[in-house]
Amino acid sequence: MKKNITIHELAKKLNVSASTVSRALNNHHSISEITAANIRKEASKLGYRPNALAVALRKNKSNIIGILVNDITDYFNYNLVSKIEEILNCRGYTIMILQCLDNLIDEEENAKLLRAHNISGLIIVLGTKLSNVKNYEIFKDEETPLILISQECLSIKSLTIQVDYFIAARRVVNHFLKEGFSKLAFLSDSKELLLRNQKYDGFIKGLIDNGYEVEDSRIIKVDSCSQSSAYKSFEKLWKSSFRPDAIFCTDDYCALGVMQYAKENNIKIPEDLSIVGCNNSDFTSIVEPPLSTLSYPSQEIGELASTLIIDWIEGKKVFNKLNLKIVVESILIVRQSSKIST
Repeated sequence: MKKNITIHELAKKLNVSASTVSRALNNHHSISEITAANIRKEASKLGYRPNALAVALRKNKSNIIGILVNDITDYFNYNLVSKIEEILNCRGYTIMILQCLDNLIDEEENAKLLRAHNISGLIIVLGTKLSNVKNYEIFKDEETPLILISQECLSIKSLTIQVDYFIAARRVVNHFLKEGFSKLAFLSDSKELLLRNQKYDGFIKGLIDNGYEVEDSRIIKVDSCSQSSAYKSFEKLWKSSFRPDAIFCTDDYCALGVMQYAKENNIKIPEDLSIVGCNNSDFTSIVEPPLSTLSYPSQEIGELASTLIIDWIEGKKVFNKLNLKIVVESILIVRQSSKIST
């Protein structure tokens, strides 16, 4: 097995001190960008890798950044975590991914496991409000950089990255009205998720701003964000006294269920029923008709989360406030499922 080159051997080959190599690899401000780039290039060429154990002992922290995610197989979580992993690995960090699958016990055990590995930072991608804040208080006490994606926790010093679905949902309402639709409905799962509350609030605000009354008949709740659940719920709605001509679904799979029911019952899309989904899932551009949807910028969020946590860990940025929020825009992608005008 080939022996890893040490920092002292690397310094000797470059004819500089070991401390200069160390500062260059850690992007220290005292080293010029040209010198740092040359050292990083040579280090990569010679296969130099920092001794993770030595770094951990010296800093009293590992070089590990934890990622706690609800379900890594989720299309958007996968894209998000992949982007985070790509950037962090390039910067010399190791990531530790744990998932809890809506299991409160697993979430608690995962938090303990991350704590045991003395992580340098933590990114949480649960999609809901933190189930038990006490699981994460130890990270607050140890001043571990913590970034929350989607959820918010006011009692723990953290950075929160959220998608602004409130404004996006208002855009959906305005889009429907511009296309000539007036009997608008909203379909979402019954879980009280922060993101879907934003969508609901934005939808309601859009109605009020345009002089419409907010009626319970406009709001449809489904048991889960699935095609079958949305199909059944929309069937009940279509057979009720309120028959919408436009519907905003807070998940693309729910929109797919509505589309399925419409096709099976000779409801023309978008002439009889205009449909907008959410998340810009991979199938939305290839279904017939192509589905209008709100984007979920997973790549942008992953890049932002990675950059911020590295800057926080390395002391390039100091976040003094208890809680800071960064908002990312969601774009309305208009396709044939909701658009009549040309």
